[in-house]
Amino acid sequence: MANVGLPYNPKTMRVMIIDEHDPMRKALRRIMSELGFGTVIECMDGSEAIKYLAKTQIDLVITDLTMRKIDGFTILKKIRSKDLGSDIPVIIVTGEASKEDIVKAANLGADEYVLKPFQRNDIAAKVLSVLTKHHSPPPLLKLLREGDRLALQGHHQDALKQYEAAERLDPKSPRAKFSKALMINALGHVHEALQILENSSQENPTYNKNFAAIADIHLHQNNVREGIEALKNELNLNSRQIERQILLADLLVSQSRFDDAIKHYRSALLENPKQKEALLGAGKAYEQSGNSEKALYYYRRARRQHPKLTQALQLMIEVYDKDKNLKGAIFELLDEIHKNPTRHDTRIVLAELHEKNNDLDSALKTIEEGLSRDNKATELLNSKAKLLVKSGKIPEACEIMRHVIEIDNCESNILTLAETILADGRPVEAYQALIGALEKPVDRQKVLACLAETMKRLGYFAQAITMLELALKTGGGLPAKVLLEDISIMKPGVFNRRAGLGLKKIG
Repeated sequence: MANVGLPYNPKTMRVMIIDEHDPMRKALRRIMSELGFGTVIECMDGSEAIKYLAKTQIDLVITDLTMRKIDGFTILKKIRSKDLGSDIPVIIVTGEASKEDIVKAANLGADEYVLKPFQRNDIAAKVLSVLTKHHSPPPLLKLLREGDRLALQGHHQDALKQYEAAERLDPKSPRAKFSKALMINALGHVHEALQILENSSQENPTYNKNFAAIADIHLHQNNVREGIEALKNELNLNSRQIERQILLADLLVSQSRFDDAIKHYRSALLENPKQKEALLGAGKAYEQSGNSEKALYYYRRARRQHPKLTQALQLMIEVYDKDKNLKGAIFELLDEIHKNPTRHDTRIVLAELHEKNNDLDSALKTIEEGLSRDNKATELLNSKAKLLVKSGKIPEACEIMRHVIEIDNCESNILTLAETILADGRPVEAYQALIGALEKPVDRQKVLACLAETMKRLGYFAQAITMLELALKTGGGLPAKVLLEDISIMKPGVFNRRAGLGLKKIG
């Protein structure tokens, strides 16, 4: 298709295609390339697309509606709720949508839709129509879009000029005032930006973005109370924002306003009953308000909706622990093991509970029962090795971890093996295992801290200090600090140069 006479240049534009089915993405990519678009980005699901949209300027989105992780409706909501660039053209391409779905997508801001299967000329005509309309805006919209483009590129002063010109063209435009305030805030004039937004929110009480921006600016300035009030105003206009409901609820919890927080967690759950953060948040709010029964109810819901969510189990056990109800905790875990015997994390949490209560025999028995069902479950073998170390059976623990490494040679297993060997008093072998771990994409803090302990036991105090300093630079916590102080006391200038060790330089 010739590009002569078009109000846009496809060679300079980025098109994003979102569809779970690879053949459909490839077909759309081929058509977009034939239409002359310079960059075509493929996303196999909505979550990947949202990450791209947050950091990349996109000129056209073509998306399916029905996807497993994040659907097309959610993508539309995300795009249309953006502070800048919220009017990116969006074309829905779907084969399963009902008439109600098409109407819903249109109400959310979809520019066009195409039903699968489609002909090449069908999609080409829709793209041409949507982009021609988008790139032939009236003067006000043209200024606003140019401001958005400059702002997204980081040219805040130039963007501000465009928004001010837009405001002069239409002094009542809420979008012009809003965008102008964002740029003034980006340039460091916080109070002036807030004043513009406050005034605009009074003039345009239904323009929700004003309240959202007021809330975000206050929270960025750590003005929690003002942020809470602005969030409430925002949600009074649009209560169906799950992430904002959870944000407000979390803030209310931080202020010990548990009843108010629970209302907002529940509002989020009305929109999505499976929302993990809302379920856990409601549980924590009830727990902190002293209602253990309700806390357990929400933690159980979280676990039921997210079977791999070990955190929900751990939070349940914390509730029982606060209530000094060990029998209740054990019964809870045994009941889940009975209902779902293949969930290894339940057995591990139960073993940890027995260990905490100094009942190592019951802890080991719990893990052994799981291994009788699945003797290659590395998480259970890891747990058994750690319990054996605590029981003083270190050689046996080492053998188990070597078996684990044969099954899964990942960095966490290598680290556990090194820690086990170190506990057995063999620092040279531990060092060699850790060097292997550093060649993988690892949790460097843990590996470096363990390597430092190895160096210390070998008498290489200076190298140990170097390891700990590196660990602290990458966010290492209290264990690294304690070990660093311990080594410093032991005169780090003293070296024990053992022959044949062949120490590698660690970066």
